[in-house]
Amino acid sequence: MCPRSNRRRVWWGGIRIGLMGLVALWAGARLMDGALMREDTRVASLSVVPTFGTLPPFALTERSHRVITLADLRGFVWVATFFFSRCGDTCPLQVARMAALGAEFSTAPHFRMVAITVDPAYDTPTVLSAYADHLTLDRTRFLLLTGDRGAIAALAQKGFKLAVGQVESDRGDGSLFVAHSDRLALVDGDGQLRGTYPTRDPEAVAQLRGDLGRLLASDPPPSRTELPAATSLVRTSLKAP
Repeated sequence: MCPRSNRRRVWWGGIRIGLMGLVALWAGARLMDGALMREDTRVASLSVVPTFGTLPPFALTERSHRVITLADLRGFVWVATFFFSRCGDTCPLQVARMAALGAEFSTAPHFRMVAITVDPAYDTPTVLSAYADHLTLDRTRFLLLTGDRGAIAALAQKGFKLAVGQVESDRGDGSLFVAHSDRLALVDGDGQLRGTYPTRDPEAVAQLRGDLGRLLASDPPPSRTELPAATSLVRTSLKAP
């Protein structure tokens, strides 16, 4: 075999290997770009707080005897939970988590906390007021609501997508058990449910803090920073016929 022919074959073989290397590098770069693009999309999606539907209208009585409606909360970003004052299980933690959020976001004028009782027969406005005073809950920013039990159960299940049971049991120590979800729910200024977060899961609570901060930053504060004065049930009952 001619030495020149051998050199030519070696030369072409080197070119083929080089081209194959360039193709491999190009393919690897494309795969890396795709991976980075997917990662960028994933990170971007994490910064967007999802929407899970709009809450139905409601009218419940606050501990101050004011009637609070969904329309009254329009423009406010709020965190809600379902609890009851005689609860000896998860309710104290639920309320504590919300109070901690209130302290963390104390400079946000359009943030509210809303706790709705699932034991309205016992949790009257007077009882809820004493409960809030005992825990030194902010009277302006932390609302405690009561009302018709059926309406509250329907709001929890159909609006917030949270379970509320009808089974009650007296534990013999002055506390009562009513089956209900321990989740905290995030609602935006348009009354849209943006997420629910298990109270006992630290990672979920951290996610709530992040989502809440994003909504407060993206939703402009309403022109009013106080809830409008609403006609109370007491004044209505005293109205002349």
